[in-house]
Amino acid sequence: KQHVHLHRVVRQGWILGSMTFLGLNLPLIAIYFTLFPSLAIRSWCCFPMAAKSFAGPVSAAVYQGFKAKEWAAGKERWFGSFFVALFVSVSLFFVYESIQIDQNLGFSQCVSKDLLTAVGIGLFGAWMTNTWPQVCYKAGWIDSADPPTPLTGEVQAEGLSPYEGLTTPTQKLVGHGLVAVRVLNVGVLVPVIDTLFFRAFVFRELGVLGAPELLQVISAAALWGCYGMHYKGEWVMKFVFGLILQMTAVINPDTCSFVPTIVAHSVRNLILAASAVSTRKWHRWNV
Repeated sequence: KQHVHLHRVVRQGWILGSMTFLGLNLPLIAIYFTLFPSLAIRSWCCFPMAAKSFAGPVSAAVYQGFKAKEWAAGKERWFGSFFVALFVSVSLFFVYESIQIDQNLGFSQCVSKDLLTAVGIGLFGAWMTNTWPQVCYKAGWIDSADPPTPLTGEVQAEGLSPYEGLTTPTQKLVGHGLVAVRVLNVGVLVPVIDTLFFRAFVFRELGVLGAPELLQVISAAALWGCYGMHYKGEWVMKFVFGLILQMTAVINPDTCSFVPTIVAHSVRNLILAASAVSTRKWHRWNV
């Protein structure tokens, strides 16, 4: 049994390792195209993803420089959430005029039917995200379904409690602030970032390179699935949901191609965040 378990761990390592390597390089692509745009109108779609990437090393430098580990021990990832929210919000402010200018991206007003459909897609995405770990657990891909930890038993930092080590009322206010910033990130900023980069930039750049529309849809969804994986098998679920989001963006390009996509993604993430906060199972907002 130990030999079988070790074999599964190694196999998972190869699968997760290769996909994670690809996913980690996507922000570098965003940085490159932000600094060296190939198409002026479309390159701004990479700017928020590039800003999010820069937020990581900046927050680490500040965390170490101000010796935050002495008064915020175990809050490295939470500490970084503030910088992600700040950097991305500023980047979105600067690209706002570009969104208004580039009418081809389809950020025009949507009808109620499109938004209701988007809410339904978001509800389905939340259900699929919550139930998929059970499927992976039954398939033997992971050793625990709640939380869906990898076979190695590694605990993801995002799954740690924001209130850990905070006991006094004043300290608990800090925990409330961490939760609020995290909800802002996953519920509002992440859907916009992912839509601009994967469903706008990646999709349209593949078209510029001559890829047929079906390949554009599949490739953009597959790349999004590789970005931010947390356990083996998650890529399949994210790929399916990414396909739905990408097709939602493509199906009505002349009226509101990306607004329903952002709404659907946001509804899904906000439901998962609400589940994490209400149950105190913080791994549930790993989105």
